[in-house]
Amino acid sequence: MIEVSNFPNAYKEVYTILKYVDEDDLKLIPQDFKDTIKARMNKEYEFEYDVNRSFKDQGILRETKAIFSYVFLNYWANEEQKRAINAQYRKDLEKAEQEKREIYNPNNIFKNKEEKEESIQNKQIVQETAMVEYKEDIITRIKNWFKVLFRR
Repeated sequence: MIEVSNFPNAYKEVYTILKYVDEDDLKLIPQDFKDTIKARMNKEYEFEYDVNRSFKDQGILRETKAIFSYVFLNYWANEEQKRAINAQYRKDLEKAEQEKREIYNPNNIFKNKEEKEESIQNKQIVQETAMVEYKEDIITRIKNWFKVLFRR
């Protein structure tokens, strides 16, 4: 989950990674956006970008990935890529909404409650009718034998 408290560190990571971005791509990002990143970054946070490792293997924050997603979508992506990203976003959103509908459907809530109550009642019936064989231990049987013997 993205946390607001991590954004200063994420801005530092973005600032560091942007140093390694091609100059042509860097020119596509507005200067005020770059100034905002520089102003809001945590200057004490240490982050090293290893050019020999892939972007995924850098161990960057989730918030950093979110910022780069924003940069890519708004500044670097062409129209076809933007349409594909937005279509995937809508598809994921619809899937999440469908899952919520299945979980929180009012008809299913009462249905599940009734099924749970029936299940509990069935368990109680099984527990009430279950018969247990009682076996006395050897000492109790000997005591009972002596009681029967001395009563006569």
